[in-house]
Amino acid sequence: REEEDLQAIAVQEQRVFSLTVLSAATRNFHLGNKLGEGGFGPVYKVLTPGL
Repeated sequence: REEEDLQAIAVQEQRVFSLTVLSAATRNFHLGNKLGEGGFGPVYKVLTPGL
């Protein structure tokens, strides 16, 4: 039951962003905004409020 609840939450919170929006939100993927590397690639800090 707990696993089903977690999956339901994950599905509800997924959003899709265009490359243009992501580029602007990370200042063109600037290294100063890079938080690290994850299993799926680099992780960046988002600078745009409300994104």
